[in-house]
Amino acid sequence: MIKQITFSLLFVVMVLTANAQTVCDPNGNLIIISNYDGGFLNFDIDQNVPNIKIGIVSYESARINIGGPFAGNVSEVVVATYGGINQHCGVTIDSPTVNVPVAAVTILYAPPANYQNSNGHTEIICNYSCTITSSQGGCNTPDQLAAFFLDIFPGSSLYAHHTQYNCWDESLSMLWSEAGNCCALPSSLASTSKMDVELIQTNSEIIVKSFLSQDLNCILINSMGQVVSSQLVNQFEKGHMPISGLASGIYLLTCQTAMGKQKVYKLVI
Repeated sequence: MIKQITFSLLFVVMVLTANAQTVCDPNGNLIIISNYDGGFLNFDIDQNVPNIKIGIVSYESARINIGGPFAGNVSEVVVATYGGINQHCGVTIDSPTVNVPVAAVTILYAPPANYQNSNGHTEIICNYSCTITSSQGGCNTPDQLAAFFLDIFPGSSLYAHHTQYNCWDESLSMLWSEAGNCCALPSSLASTSKMDVELIQTNSEIIVKSFLSQDLNCILINSMGQVVSSQLVNQFEKGHMPISGLASGIYLLTCQTAMGKQKVYKLVI
């Protein structure tokens, strides 16, 4: 009898441990969801958190549905993907789609990573583990994803990150209150992503003013991952990038020094 009770208690502890959520910041409003295989992601917002930001990363394409009683609190969703034609998850998914009640949705194809880890890819395309100290086989390390989305959503704090390798299952729903299993934050985001640069956007151009003692290479990337403009900004000078002929949408402006110091700006044109 004693052995049976001990085993029962041990089983309960094991179940509770297995289901425990990893929360990075309980007051955070940003959640990251990542995998390799893509699939069908049903994500339910079951807690009343204001101004929710969601970052989603997969190598293969995914169909994403965001619902739940507080889905209206989601203000922005950004998907970063390689955009592979998904034939792993039951049916072919040609391209990523997002269904969400209110939020602004942006889909970016292989955007540049603003935080470099030698074990991860230089573009944001996939993540399947919480490991930052070993090679990720062509995918990103989770600290790269955290750095990217914290930059994309300025002023946000990471609530949780849920990562897995296999397909998101169409028959299941992931809950905000249970989603986290990873908290890998960049160790030196401040030194790698913040620079003495002033950015001014008008209807006709982007003006980049550098206060740095080294040249700055800036590239403008559309949501398809294509470079649509580039500009070398000399030290302590201004660079001008025309935008009047560009289609309306979300763009990323990446500025980097020869020493690898980098900053990514999200722009609406």
